[in-house]
Order: sequence, then C-alpha cells, then structure tokens
Amino acid sequence: MEKETCERIEAVARNLFYELGYKNTTIRKIAKEAEISVGLANYYFGSKDGLCAKIYSSFRRELFEIIKRRFPAGEDYDFEASHVIIFDAMLLMESQPLLDLYNGICYTEEMEQYMYEMSAHILRNTNIDAGYRYLFSITIPAQKPKLVNVDREEHNVSKRDIVRFFLNSYSLQFFKDKSRLDELVDITLQHYKECGIHLEQGYKIVYH
Repeated sequence: MEKETCERIEAVARNLFYELGYKNTTIRKIAKEAEISVGLANYYFGSKDGLCAKIYSSFRRELFEIIKRRFPAGEDYDFEASHVIIFDAMLLMESQPLLDLYNGICYTEEMEQYMYEMSAHILRNTNIDAGYRYLFSITIPAQKPKLVNVDREEHNVSKRDIVRFFLNSYSLQFFKDKSRLDELVDITLQHYKECGIHLEQGYKIVYH
C-alpha cells in the first residue's frame, strides 16, 4: 500500500509539474489530485522540493537505463558518462517543462544530496574521496543552470558549444583518455539525433 501511494503521488506530481510548472504546482494541489492529505504527501517526500528531486532523479534513472539499452558502452566508462551528461543537458535545453523543474530545485539541499549520490555512479571508475565528491555535487547544480539557460542567439553559442564546455569543465578530468573529448561529443550528439529522444506528458521519455 505504501509503495502504491508513493507511486500515485509521484505520477500525479509529474503531470502537474509538467502542465503547470514548478511555481504553480503546490503540495496541496498534488494531494487533492492524488486524493490524499497534505500531511501524507509531506510524510513520504518531505516537501515540494523533495518530491521534485525524486521526480528528477527518477527521470535521470530512466534516461540512464534507456542509454544503456540503446547504446551499450561495455567497460567504456567515458562513453557512458558522456552520453548520460550530454543527453540530460540536451533535454534540458529542448524541453521547457524539464528545464522549469530543474530551475526550481537546482539550488536546493535535495538536489545537492541527489548529485552526491549520483556522482558515486558517474565517477565509479575513479579514485576520489567523499570530500571531493561533495565539492563535485555542489558545483554542478550551481553552474549547470547558467549553461543550459544561456541565451544562445545573443551570445552566439550553439548547443554543441554548451555540452562540449560542460563535458570539458566537469567531466573530462575524470576521463581515462582526455584526447577523446571532441570525438565523444560528436558521437553522443549523433546518437541523440538518431534516437529522436524527447519528452512527453509527465516527463515521459520517448525515443526510437
């Protein structure tokens, strides 16, 4: 019952955040739509930001599973990491509902905690301590919104420029072969285009 309730709350929240946006969606609206009390929603997720972080982490987990199935990397961790990072950045730039959700929680403690946990997987092929992982987890949410929200026309930058800069600044330091940057960017963007990945209602990931 508890699992079913949590899944119902998250499903309702995903639709409301997608349709109404972060600011216009409240825990009260979610609770009403899910036919539960506000207290119960807060009990399971802690807060609106906690629920948003859960939705974003679920989205990232689904994205990662799709990438693993569609573009298996084997033991090539650099290939895998570039796909996860670039696909996420591209979807943020191309899906306003996802960008709105991310902008709403990118500076919260919940996002910081999610990034810390996620970094354990992304950086699993490197030897870094918990302190460095913490610095990594607070730096990404602080800088990523500025990159994906940049006015590309005004500043004469392309989506490729942005994902390349991001990969170079925050991930290349962990790659085994740093000379592969442009190769990985081009391959990943080609794969992104090939699979036609995009988001639909409720942040549902659609691809072919």
